[in-house]
Amino acid sequence: MLTKEPSFASLLVKQSPAIHCGHGWIMGKDGKRWHPCRS
Repeated sequence: MLTKEPSFASLLVKQSPAIHCGHGWIMGKDGKRWHPCRS
């Protein structure tokens, strides 16, 4: 699922304590990038 809506991005960041890398990718605590829609 691809979306460029700021509201979705903001909601995703708020729900996840991990660092947001942009484009839906999140930097996990282990230092690896992961995609919530692909995992």
